[in-house]
Amino acid sequence: MERLEYIFETLVDGIIIMDRNGYIKFANKGTEKILGLKRSEIIGRTCNELPCKITTLGGEPLSSEMLPFSQAIRTGKPVFDRELSIERVDDSRAIISVNAAPFTDESGDITGIVISLRDISERKQAEEALKKSEKQLRDITSVLGEGVYVLDKDGHLTFMNPAAESLLRWIEAELYGKDVHEAIHYQRADGARFRAEECPVLEIISSGGVYRTDDDVFTRKDGSIFPVAYVTTPIIENGQVVASVTTFQDITERKRAERLRDALNDINAAVNSTLEFDEIMKRVVVEACEAIVCETTAITMREDDYWVVRYAHGFAREIIGVKLTDEEAPHLTLAARTNKPIAIDHAYSDERVDREVMAKYDISSTLVVPLMVKENVMGVLSFNHHSAAVAFKEVDVDFASKLGLSLSLAIENARLYAGQRRIADTLQEALLTMPERIEGIDFGYLYLATTDTSRVGGDFYDVIELDHDRVGLVVGDVSGHGLEAATLTALVKSTIRAYAYDNSSPAIIMAKTNEAIIKASAPELFITVFFGTLDTKSGVLTYCSAGHPPAIVKRKTSKAFFLTTNSPAIGAFRGLTYLDNQETLKKGDALIIYTDGVIEARCDNEFFGDERLIKLIDGLKPTSAKEIPQAIFNEVADCTGGILSDDVAILAVRLEGD
Repeated sequence: MERLEYIFETLVDGIIIMDRNGYIKFANKGTEKILGLKRSEIIGRTCNELPCKITTLGGEPLSSEMLPFSQAIRTGKPVFDRELSIERVDDSRAIISVNAAPFTDESGDITGIVISLRDISERKQAEEALKKSEKQLRDITSVLGEGVYVLDKDGHLTFMNPAAESLLRWIEAELYGKDVHEAIHYQRADGARFRAEECPVLEIISSGGVYRTDDDVFTRKDGSIFPVAYVTTPIIENGQVVASVTTFQDITERKRAERLRDALNDINAAVNSTLEFDEIMKRVVVEACEAIVCETTAITMREDDYWVVRYAHGFAREIIGVKLTDEEAPHLTLAARTNKPIAIDHAYSDERVDREVMAKYDISSTLVVPLMVKENVMGVLSFNHHSAAVAFKEVDVDFASKLGLSLSLAIENARLYAGQRRIADTLQEALLTMPERIEGIDFGYLYLATTDTSRVGGDFYDVIELDHDRVGLVVGDVSGHGLEAATLTALVKSTIRAYAYDNSSPAIIMAKTNEAIIKASAPELFITVFFGTLDTKSGVLTYCSAGHPPAIVKRKTSKAFFLTTNSPAIGAFRGLTYLDNQETLKKGDALIIYTDGVIEARCDNEFFGDERLIKLIDGLKPTSAKEIPQAIFNEVADCTGGILSDDVAILAVRLEGD
């Protein structure tokens, strides 16, 4: 026994030996420390006679029968991991884990009890802190709109917030401790298998670092996928990654908005590529239907107090020519009167429609957008669902509104074109004709006038194929409108073109053009012009910007910047000095030249401006020069609500090559 007691003295845990009557016969040093008593205060007493108090974890006193040694005596069986509280004489408190086991004599009678005590106060505090931390984490993440989940070092789920449960349609208990990759991240957008060894979320656990993406998909419990943007961050302890936290968002609406924006750009490019009214309308009903993913579209024109269906896609051919009165189409009348889009999610129960007409054409939901030109109703563009009622989303209404605005402008331009066709035919060669292709460059251009049928704008552009691999680039703006300005525009353009062939520098050509124009024009008219010659082999651009807004170079590999403009406008004074400047374009770089109708477009109470323009160009995704002018104009139209205060001309040129 002495040897055994010696061993007990070396233990950190408390060891107590009692006789069968509950009197303590032995207590080691560990017991003294745990109970906060000297051995002389322990040995010879029962547990109830000790100066310290033994209670439940809740602080309730324990009767003798409820003490572990009593249970071991009574049952003859060991008691394990009984958690109790000790209130020491110095008022400190400890939480202990108690084991009690009876020992017997040779005849099998219980002669005493061995009790071990372990101070688990720190562990309990840590457990409470962990519970509190987890509660705080759940409280915080429960109000987040983003999904949050935590994986252990093996990629198994240890936490998921309510937003994640809602987005994934799994509950935490179903995935807890399971392989999350195999539950929510096992397939790509096209349905192909996404192997675990390719998963960046799991890679974070082994390599650390932070991973971000807005181009991935997660899979719901029902097997459906949805696009997500997520960030995965490692949890590091003692220099080792022990877990990871992933926050994610459902970006279905964002992706839809991006797709609709791209579709709008494509439709606008197609619409603005022609001034033929019928062609515009026929293209819109098809491409708009595909973009917004509806079943039918129609353009209904206002004619002699009737709504007449003139263009449609997805309907039977008999729909063309159908006439509706205001009483039969009150939703069209409402859209025209308010100049606002009208979304009807449930056509059979909405009072804004004639339900009999909706039933006749089997329309369950419809979104209508007015086509207005100078406060006059031209018609209405409608998007329809038939097989089921569909709630139109904000992005759908926004797309339809912007398309209606662009279409209204296109209709007006087409009508203006028809009204001034004779003038346009006369001046087209001088003002708007451009070569189809010039070797070495990719170029695109756009011109939109704000004028009515009696006036002609003064903006112009030109691309001139010169010798020795050189190309002349011209964008200009004649002050004023009307035939006088148009005549001067033709004169300026032809004069620059004529001088461009004599191999003089742009500055010399501007000086010569200035003298020629002064002799031929009224003194109150002046012209701003950008003229440059681009060597398509070396990329050297030599240019003179005569009072013109600064052109912009968009590098393929760096930020966009303005070119120098340091020469006066032409046509106002004789004998002015004009200066040449140079810049070198590399393959893939783009040069954008524009008139002041772009930067002076009014956005509420301010101009569109240089800063907004260069930021827009700097952010353009890699695209062909042909698409750049339309992309710029789309932003201007969106900012201004489609109301232009001046004509707009844009020329974009890019050196061909990688």
